[in-house]
Amino acid sequence: MIGLMPGHPPYRLLVVDDSVENRLVLRRLLEQVGFDVLEAASGQEAVDLYESSQPHLIWMDLRMPGMDGNEAARRIREVESGRRNEEGKEIHTPVIALTAGVIGDERLSSHSEVFDGWVYKPFRETEIFDMLEKHLGVQFIYQPSVGSAVDVENTRDTVALTPSDLSILSADWLNKFYRVLRKGRSAELLKLIDQIRPEHGELAGTLAGLVRIHRFDKLIAVTEGALKENANG
Repeated sequence: MIGLMPGHPPYRLLVVDDSVENRLVLRRLLEQVGFDVLEAASGQEAVDLYESSQPHLIWMDLRMPGMDGNEAARRIREVESGRRNEEGKEIHTPVIALTAGVIGDERLSSHSEVFDGWVYKPFRETEIFDMLEKHLGVQFIYQPSVGSAVDVENTRDTVALTPSDLSILSADWLNKFYRVLRKGRSAELLKLIDQIRPEHGELAGTLAGLVRIHRFDKLIAVTEGALKENANG
């Protein structure tokens, strides 16, 4: 799977999960084929993003602290109710449940009012793309890409970045960078990196490279280390 068939409009997808690692896995998968991906770390954030950004499809984790996925989906349906597109048709946003446990018949019946489908964790890539084809009508371009995958892994392995490299940056910048990292928002991260580029060009290039291949796990670890080094003087 290397991309969307030509002619598709830009699609905005929302991934909702309180785990940054889980969001990152799905985000990588979706962005590599051309989707624009938004993230929410809670049910309330999902409702707010739905109102402000109107994604074309939502991946909703069921188990989250506070407002869980079921309640968030119900709130989204309430907001959606009565909305119409430019052609006058009622808007219906597909919401796909992500769950680590098997849903029983009784729960399945109650969830069917707000969810359009279910994917069980750990999911297979084919399940994700099948859902997108079914609910958005998208078509994908398929091509073997083993070499590209190997190149990406090699790039990741050769990047050496330590907390000491980042500790030369201001605590204020590091804190901002860390907060955005936890949200996994690539565009905002690249804007922050541009702020340090005039003075720290090589470091900025390394950070931007890691952001572009979505190595947020690596970046979170070294940023935490740099903040600790700064705090300890």
